[in-house]
Amino acid sequence: MPKTRIDSAISRGLGVSTSGAPLEPLTLEAIFHSAALVVDVMTENRLRALQDLKFILTKAGAQVTPSSYLFTRNGVILVKGDKDKVDADKVLEMALEIEGEGVREVEEEEGEEGEVLVLTDPAEITRVAGELRERVPEGVEVMSKGMEWVPNEDTMVGGLGERGEELERVVGALEEYQDVVGVYTNVREEE
Repeated sequence: MPKTRIDSAISRGLGVSTSGAPLEPLTLEAIFHSAALVVDVMTENRLRALQDLKFILTKAGAQVTPSSYLFTRNGVILVKGDKDKVDADKVLEMALEIEGEGVREVEEEEGEEGEVLVLTDPAEITRVAGELRERVPEGVEVMSKGMEWVPNEDTMVGGLGERGEELERVVGALEEYQDVVGVYTNVREEE
């Protein structure tokens, strides 16, 4: 990876562009066939980013239209540690004591550490993450916190077939755009 791209990523993490201009948030919504997309962007030039991202979407056959009503904005806290110490029930109990909205266990693979995601109200994410840090046992850490668009369970779609591969290409193209922070879809993972 080129040094300039690394420096740009570090600057963006600090909330400024490489030119020193402050970054502004932008959310772009679209529908690709039956799948909803929400794209979070942090950019120094909203008009340029909007134009570039709309071009990527329309070229792929997506329609730029409201779709965030199919999602819920949640604070997400990742708790990670030894498998025997990270228990979704224990984390749920701690989270409920400090007013977390819900907990769901992340799939675990053999030999890997246990992980649990705590979903919270976006306004409470810092407080809940701080209190969880104080309460988790030794060997368990609060690894990260952030905001995510979580699809509403009753509006998720699946069975896209070939369109699923097209959607993956569109999501990949959006994620490659330097100002994009996250791309969220309401597509159910195939089992």
